Amino acid sequence: MVGEAADAEEVVRLARQLEPDVVLMDIDLHGTDATLHIKAHVPETKVIMVSVINGETYRKAAAKCGADAFLTKSAQISELLSVIGWE
Repeated sequence: MVGEAADAEEVVRLARQLEPDVVLMDIDLHGTDATLHIKAHVPETKVIMVSVINGETYRKAAAKCGADAFLTKSAQISELLSVIGWE
């Protein structure tokens, strides 16, 4: 882990500054807006949206804003590693 953010603005600032390989972000904390900004400024960063809710609405919102994947917070570590590409 290279950073932790309390809100969407901080996520975007850190992503632009640190250019991480992966950002894990809660979709409920303005994650879609932050993802749009991250993908516009650091397009090579993978954004994985997470939520406690496993709903189609959330999956569609994540895809629409350019997130690379959507996982529930209860997902197995193997799912996360697969999405990141570290299988």
